[in-house]
Amino acid sequence: MFPPLPYYIARRCSAASSSSSSSPIALLSAASPPTLRPPALANARPPHHPQQQGLAEKAGTTVLLLHGGEPRTNFYARAHLGRVLIDRLAVPNWVGMLIADFYFACSAFPARCIADSVHFPQNVDQLNWLRLRLERALALLLPEFGPFRCLPATGQAEDQTNVGRQLHSAIRHGIDNLLLLPLQPQCRTRPLLAAIRKAIGAMANQTQCQQKQAERTRGFVCARQFVVRNSPVSFSLLIADDQIAWTHCFVQYWVERILPLFADYGAIIFTAVRPTPVEQLEPAARRVMHALYRHSPLATPWRCAVHYAWDQPFCHWVDRLALMRWRRHTLAHCVHRLRRKGIAGPLLVVPLDSMMEDFDVHTTLPALIAALRVTTNSSSRSNNVVHLLPTRPLAEDTALVHSLAEFVKYVMLNPQKFCLSTPTDGPKNE
Repeated sequence: MFPPLPYYIARRCSAASSSSSSSPIALLSAASPPTLRPPALANARPPHHPQQQGLAEKAGTTVLLLHGGEPRTNFYARAHLGRVLIDRLAVPNWVGMLIADFYFACSAFPARCIADSVHFPQNVDQLNWLRLRLERALALLLPEFGPFRCLPATGQAEDQTNVGRQLHSAIRHGIDNLLLLPLQPQCRTRPLLAAIRKAIGAMANQTQCQQKQAERTRGFVCARQFVVRNSPVSFSLLIADDQIAWTHCFVQYWVERILPLFADYGAIIFTAVRPTPVEQLEPAARRVMHALYRHSPLATPWRCAVHYAWDQPFCHWVDRLALMRWRRHTLAHCVHRLRRKGIAGPLLVVPLDSMMEDFDVHTTLPALIAALRVTTNSSSRSNNVVHLLPTRPLAEDTALVHSLAEFVKYVMLNPQKFCLSTPTDGPKNE
């Protein structure tokens, strides 16, 4: 007859109390039977978890805020212009740098613009503010696509926030959706777009597209799915096109900025950085004027013009040539045409190609407007008055955050059916 089970428990408890402390925890640990695992489970490896690969539990969506960058010093500006000339002219490196040095030696315009830029906030500070505000807005609008990461990206190779570096950082961090959102939607041939093509080409070496041909709809280019080789990362790529300037959210943004000043000016000139074709700029300007006419009974005339940026050397010398392709679309020519038609009063210049006030808006455009000398038959001093749209601190520009958040929401919720109204709607430029 076997003794009862409490007899063995009592003997083990007495042995444990005699050899060690008699605390309750020690008694319970001594009385509890040992737990044994099967041999197959004891030698098994722990289950695979994405955290071991450095990925977040939910990768979310990354938005790259593309902008042209700014020259911090004359050294960085000269180096950037040298790379621009090397890419455009297909010349050796030493030839491009020699031309850039010659341009800086012969022209005081870039050095003067860099000196004037110290009076304005830097792009880094503005983009950090915009990034934080946009992440909060997207987290409230689209929680199902979160968490959101907004990263500034520039086309300058010497910048730490270069497009290639930011793309590599986003892929390494892990993403579900990647959206390239330009803050200069009208500019297609800037060095920024060359950097984007180069970065996407480098990304193609480490990724594989699941679709042979990218879908191009009106407003953005959508390559449905990318898979990173030798990695568990896969994401959808959305590249916003230049036609996003026709969308309702961006049109309302410009209307909100222009409407308080609409009655004080005799005409409006919409401008963009060359070589943006005027045919591309006019549809967006037409939609803005159509929205302004609905809020005001004034039939204010308008024109479209192009100007050069700080990273386009020798353009202000070429503007003086008579046989120039964009001669009739320069700021001076548009002002002259408006004065010949009898438009009196000050003129308002609106940089329609830049959602964020960058280096060109702060320095290049004011210098060009100050250099305008229009000869008219009238002796009125108001005929020579041309004003730039007043700048607004980005910390107070909540309308820009709302417009960008609304556009991202439209793209993310239904990208395949994202469509815009026809660009021919609105008043004509007569």
